[in-house]
Amino acid sequence: MLTALAGACGAPPGLESRGQPVPVPSLAGTPTPAFPPGYKPEPTVSLSRGASPSLSPFSEFVTVPCGTRVTADQVISLVRDQTQIRPSRATNGPLCAGTWQYTELQVPANDPVQAVTATRDSLRLIAVGTDVCTAEVKLQAPSAIRTAAGC
Repeated sequence: MLTALAGACGAPPGLESRGQPVPVPSLAGTPTPAFPPGYKPEPTVSLSRGASPSLSPFSEFVTVPCGTRVTADQVISLVRDQTQIRPSRATNGPLCAGTWQYTELQVPANDPVQAVTATRDSLRLIAVGTDVCTAEVKLQAPSAIRTAAGC
């Protein structure tokens, strides 16, 4: 039995080496693209006054901390201004992907909530609550935002 298995090793018929080595492409001199293939950053306007439009540095495929582009205080203010929800602080985020943001917010004496925002000309509230997987989020948000929100 062992001999039969050992005899089965090797290249299948028709795939034996024909003496020509397979060329290996050289990686030297190949530039690494700034964005994944097919991704085209959209122009966005910074949230500060007087800033000129710039390309979004955020990939749509992973979430990263937004830094100063969108702050937790801006998201909290937006949620407070547009809803009855009164978050006290961000427990996670804002995280950016493309021109969208995901933030987890602590609400005193209530369950934590999630907020999904987007920036075009200004910061816009897309969804807020314990389930932010609205039709707009599912259809338009970058995949990384949908993943962070559990959609």
